[in-house]
Amino acid sequence: MMVRLLLERRVRDGHPEFKPEALFAAIEHPHIMALLLQHGMDPDTLDPDGASPLRLAVAQNKPEIVRLLLHHGVTLDQRTNPLHVAAFLGHQEIVGMLISHFPLLARTKDKYQCRPLDCAMVNGQHELIRALLPHTPMQPIGFYSLCEQIETEDKNLKKHILIEGFSRYIQQRQQEFKPLSTFFSDLGRGYAEREKIAVATKVLEFLKTDAAELELEPRELQVLDDGRLYWLRRAMRDFLEPEFEITKKTTIRPNQNSYESCPEEATDELNFSNKSPS
Repeated sequence: MMVRLLLERRVRDGHPEFKPEALFAAIEHPHIMALLLQHGMDPDTLDPDGASPLRLAVAQNKPEIVRLLLHHGVTLDQRTNPLHVAAFLGHQEIVGMLISHFPLLARTKDKYQCRPLDCAMVNGQHELIRALLPHTPMQPIGFYSLCEQIETEDKNLKKHILIEGFSRYIQQRQQEFKPLSTFFSDLGRGYAEREKIAVATKVLEFLKTDAAELELEPRELQVLDDGRLYWLRRAMRDFLEPEFEITKKTTIRPNQNSYESCPEEATDELNFSNKSPS
């Protein structure tokens, strides 16, 4: 009440409570922060160490304060990306708000060349992967590495990562191929591009549903083993077992005891069997 009366009586400029430092003192009091911002205090005020109210609110996990600062047009801390801090500390609600206001933040790297997703991974904040992954640029090999780095038994999370990986591969292929489709068709290469998209789509639909199994023909397996798709197929094999049992019929040649050593032409059939639809 006292803060409101003083503000309404326009004594802000001459009263110490309404110097810039007041914003930092109000971090614990959303109603006071709201009054200060409503009466024109700068949300981008910095303390003597160069920290902003937004940076402090993110570090202390104060989503109400972050929401107020965003509403009043706060700009980003030039020294420390607040999304990196929120991701590292696992502040899920704040991560969602920052991404909603600044979607491109998830693409930025800090001085250590880490993205917010990397910060979440380093500190084991796996619950943030679903929020950050759609906004983080990544090639298929990156999805494989992500699955490899996650120390969790949560098959659904790894399945989610692979769904995002196949979805993004299909989208990228379609975008790359469309402008050159006429040119490729004239060279007879249009079919190969469409084939890659078709096989990736087949696997994606399997991952999205509770289908009992996915049967791939020898040619489809060859397509999956080609280029960028190889890493996504390898991730399915390495990280979705034993939930997805991989069975195969192969012709084993002398001294070829591993799957990797079997030539593609010797592979007759590959089944991804979903042992536990749940």
